[in-house]
Amino acid sequence: MHAHKLLNVLLIAILLLATLLSDPLARPMRAAPGSLKTPTITLDISLAPTANSHTWTTDADFAGGALDHTEVVSGAGRVTLAHTWSPDVKVNDDVLSSHQADPSLVVSGNNPYAAWEDSRSGNPDIYFARSTDGGATWSANVKINDDAGSADQRNPSLAADESGGLYVVWSDRRNGNYDIYFARSTDGGNTWSANVKVNSGADSLDQRTPSLAVDGSGGLYVAWNDGFYGSAALSADIYFAQSTDGGATWSAQVRLDDDTNSAFQYSPSLAVDGGGNLYAAWDDRRNDESDIYFTRSSDGGATWSANVKVNDDAGSADQYTPSLTADGAGSLNLAWVDYWDGDRDVYFARSTDGGNTWSASARVNDDAGSASQSAPSLAVDGGG
Repeated sequence: MHAHKLLNVLLIAILLLATLLSDPLARPMRAAPGSLKTPTITLDISLAPTANSHTWTTDADFAGGALDHTEVVSGAGRVTLAHTWSPDVKVNDDVLSSHQADPSLVVSGNNPYAAWEDSRSGNPDIYFARSTDGGATWSANVKINDDAGSADQRNPSLAADESGGLYVVWSDRRNGNYDIYFARSTDGGNTWSANVKVNSGADSLDQRTPSLAVDGSGGLYVAWNDGFYGSAALSADIYFAQSTDGGATWSAQVRLDDDTNSAFQYSPSLAVDGGGNLYAAWDDRRNDESDIYFTRSSDGGATWSANVKVNDDAGSADQYTPSLTADGAGSLNLAWVDYWDGDRDVYFARSTDGGNTWSASARVNDDAGSASQSAPSLAVDGGG
């Protein structure tokens, strides 16, 4: 009797082992050395795959490089992928102790491109570099501004079109006050065009913090603030211009904010969607404290909608430095710095109706302390 029971137990064990060896979902997984970070895997095969999920069918799925910068984490009975960050890579190639600041990054195809302020010559200039290997290495740096003097150039904003054309605008003091200047490259950033002045106003006030956007047809759009940063202005406003000839010429500038008082508006962020609709957000002090305001245009920037306040706090906290994107799903996404909680945090809101209404403001950073967060930069993929 005991021998018969033992035989039954052995048969059951053999059947279970055969099932584990034949079923890749039930079989224990193994990873190539160094390809994963301390994985803990919990399987629940009753759960259906979700968006952005990954199905493992063979051990080759864990080969080195198959899931670069990825670790496997278990949670609620499901295997998820948590992406990690590559090591930092230095982009500027100067060997001195000069100052680099205010970078602007864009990706075209699989290639990242960067522009920034660079003081290697003793005053801030606009420099550029590109990478053809996903950011692992960067090209020799190229100076973009073509003035021969020692004037300051600051606040670059870089954009790329679908054909690989590169465009950049910045604040430029070659004329004594800050103006908005533009250059383009048609060879991947090796060479840049002669610089072109964008703003058309007759005043001698400073034009600063430009934001550049390009549409699928090659239309170029720039927004900036006029009269800020210590110039003789009693107020500052948001202005806009466009080019339909690759930046050779620019339209007359158009004011975007509809504030009727002498409040300051500054730090615009401009976006364009696939249909050519334009959107802009900026810091606005019409209510004494700084808020985030928004407007849109459906006629290429000729006219703009009534301004809408985005942040929903009812107090006197300041909000500033917005970053705006339009995604492929037709929605708008907006991040900014917010003093709502008494220190600087990053907040976010989203609109699915072209900016008429916005979601409740949501805090992005998850630290529980009083540390400051600033300078948000928002990006979105084609699926939203």
